[in-house]
Amino acid sequence: MAAKVSDQVFEWLLAGWAGHGDDPGEIFPSLADVNYHSLARELAVAMQKAGMAKEQVEEFLRKSDSVI
Repeated sequence: MAAKVSDQVFEWLLAGWAGHGDDPGEIFPSLADVNYHSLARELAVAMQKAGMAKEQVEEFLRKSDSVI
């Protein structure tokens, strides 16, 4: 099954990879007032649809909660 994410999730990931994980709105203004928990949940659903193991998805969500 194909997994897709929104533009905001993609921008959020890019901002994190670019070293702006603490303030992704700095390089992507569309992320200035976004709910990061919502983005993490959207990404987790896409990860599940892509076939990632449930345990890995749950670990991602736990780590996301501690960072966000």
